[in-house]
Amino acid sequence: MKSCQEITENIEKGYIKRLTTKERLSIRMHVMICPPCRQYFKDSATIEKLLTRKFKHPEKYKFSIEEKESLKNKLS
Repeated sequence: MKSCQEITENIEKGYIKRLTTKERLSIRMHVMICPPCRQYFKDSATIEKLLTRKFKHPEKYKFSIEEKESLKNKLS
């Protein structure tokens, strides 16, 4: 089984390029049994979604101080 570091690297790599079937399966299996990596996977997806929206429409998505604090608390 791959280490947590390898899994988190593959999670991030998956946002840049298409992962192999083996890499995707190893992530799925690992996050099923590793709560910290499962949380990292969820947090990373949330951050990716927010950043993608923000940079596609920067004028529309400006985070208020309250929103920033809320995001920070959710990710802590």
